[in-house]
Amino acid sequence: MKAIADFMKKNRYLGMSALLFLAILAFFGMVDKLQKKEYGIICLGDSIVGNVRDDTSITAILEEELGVPVYNGAFGGTSAAAQNQEERAAVAMDSISLTELADGICYEDFSVPNASINSWVSMDYFPEGAYGFNRVDFDREAVLIIEHGVNDYQLGMPLDNAEDPYDVYTFGGALRYTLRELQEKRPNLRILLCTPTYCWFLADRVSCEERDLGGGYLEDYVNLELEIAKEFHVEILDNYHESGIGGSFEDWEKYTTDGLHLNEAGRRLIAERIAQVLSLSDGE
Repeated sequence: MKAIADFMKKNRYLGMSALLFLAILAFFGMVDKLQKKEYGIICLGDSIVGNVRDDTSITAILEEELGVPVYNGAFGGTSAAAQNQEERAAVAMDSISLTELADGICYEDFSVPNASINSWVSMDYFPEGAYGFNRVDFDREAVLIIEHGVNDYQLGMPLDNAEDPYDVYTFGGALRYTLRELQEKRPNLRILLCTPTYCWFLADRVSCEERDLGGGYLEDYVNLELEIAKEFHVEILDNYHESGIGGSFEDWEKYTTDGLHLNEAGRRLIAERIAQVLSLSDGE
């Protein structure tokens, strides 16, 4: 009888422990949910948006102009297209490519970039940027800004695949895949595409109008992005043709630090253009 009583007592404690354990899990689940931040704007992109994260950054100026919190989910060196078709798993940069992050947003699962960031770090802000996605509330209405293209151009990524318009190893395919998935699974997100800005290659004293790096000229990528925006009926801000950044070789210092990356004046110019588009649309 004593053995039976001891067993029942032991199992009662086990049951209580199990309930306590479940309560702890539920508590941390609630805490995790409470820690989600309601960003009004989420930015995906490359170094043009990602590398500068101080008060002069594009995202900080957007917060200043629009009065809403902005999440900077842009990473320098990344492209819209996946960069290595033969050994995709071997290319860590692909884990934070546009299509991978779009999948993460659609399913609220950032295990791929989170796991990858543990094994490599390209820039000091990468870990914070990757893990931060877990705190973004993607269920609320927000603006999703996508700024990609210049790295696709510089890497010579294929523009498109006539046989597969959703080929994520092409610039056009990656954009189409991203827009299709987001429109189907996150209709609460208002998407704004931003084209790359004009750029120069200082060492050779030539511009993006004069250099084809394997996939075409930068304007070819921009024009394709404009076409895809029409195809999917999404807003697009044409910073290549309409921002005022461009011109002769001597003009590179006006808005850039090195012919490509924007200086403080350039960042303010682009941020204010984005803010104007969003403000005008909100007022209509």
